[in-house]
Amino acid sequence: MWPAELAFVATLTCVLSGCLIIPTDYYQPYSRQNAGAEVPSALATGKTREEVLLDLGEPDRSSLDETELWYIASKVRAIIILGDRGGEAGVDYVHVVRFDKNGRVELFQTLFTNTGEASSDDSQRFEYSYLLEPHFSREHGQHPERGR
Repeated sequence: MWPAELAFVATLTCVLSGCLIIPTDYYQPYSRQNAGAEVPSALATGKTREEVLLDLGEPDRSSLDETELWYIASKVRAIIILGDRGGEAGVDYVHVVRFDKNGRVELFQTLFTNTGEASSDDSQRFEYSYLLEPHFSREHGQHPERGR
């Protein structure tokens, strides 16, 4: 079979089996709208805390000493329907902004994406549940709830 014929047969098989993929591009209703893939180009090393807060707004998470701000966004890329069931395929953006002692951006990093679109390094991938835990202060060396 030729590639065009294979594509036709695969498409026909998916449609007849009740499988449907609808491409979309929208943010989840509970998610912030301004922290997607375009954020890295908006922030530069040396920006002040005030400039970051004006650009991105209040953070979703922050460290106890407020030297790190976390911005989280969830974007839906496709709606998948399989027979009588369905779901969404998306990407989660988690951006961390770290400030120095003078209140200027020292480090900006994307820690996690589902599809790898915004991640520069596989070593920066973490489980989503870890990222949503309260961040502990490095100065005190213990977790505020766990005591370690």
